[in-house]
Order: sequence, then C-alpha cells, then structure tokens
Amino acid sequence: WNVEFPRIRPDFIGRFGRFGTATIMEPKLGGDALFKGFVVYDMLERKTHRTVLYRDGDVGGEAVVIPKPGTAESHEFYIGTMIRNVREEKSYFVLYDGETGELTTRIELPHRVPYGFHCEWVSDEQLQGHV
Repeated sequence: WNVEFPRIRPDFIGRFGRFGTATIMEPKLGGDALFKGFVVYDMLERKTHRTVLYRDGDVGGEAVVIPKPGTAESHEFYIGTMIRNVREEKSYFVLYDGETGELTTRIELPHRVPYGFHCEWVSDEQLQGHV
C-alpha cells in the first residue's frame, strides 16, 4: 500500500507505543490525498496488524487517532475521518474501533466536506482550555 499521515495516540508522542496507523492513498481514485482506508501497524512485531478498506464509493480524508475515554494503552483508540461517497454525493463522519476495525459510527453531514480534509481530535477539556 501507499500510505500517508502516520498517527499514534497523542499521549504516546515521544515514547514507545505498540500500535499506530496510516491512511491508504489510492491514486486510481483520481489524485493525491484520496484515501480508501487505513492500516494499523504493530511496531513491536514490525508488521501490519489490520487493514480496513472503506465502503464502495467512499473516499476519505486524513484518518486521526482518538483515544478511547478512560484508557491508557496504545491499542485502545478509535479512528475517525471525513468520508465523501462519490456515488451518493454525500459526506459522512465515520468512526472505527481501532482494536477490531469495526465501523462503529457513520453520520451523514449536512454539507459537502472537501477531499483531503485534515483534522485533529480535541477533547471537550482541551477545547475549554482554549476558550
């Protein structure tokens, strides 16, 4: 796979975390920064732990790692991204369980989200600290 935007849990920056992710780029979708899924890497075993491909017609933006509330291990996270379904002409926010690769949430958005949309997860606590 051609992957971009590697990510780990933000609380593991600067220290070893066993698991991390990267977004799968697919040039056949029509250009750079068009993503068709993500991979989860096991850095201890030095191998791909899981590959998740989006639904047919879905093109994603940068996938971000969101720590599961109340957890502290490198594998306990969600993966969130904005999706544009090119067949339906609709945008979605999707959330996958980083441990299982299961889609947990798919929310239709009222407006188009552009391809290559970059984002960062900010908790309510972090947001309140900047208000």
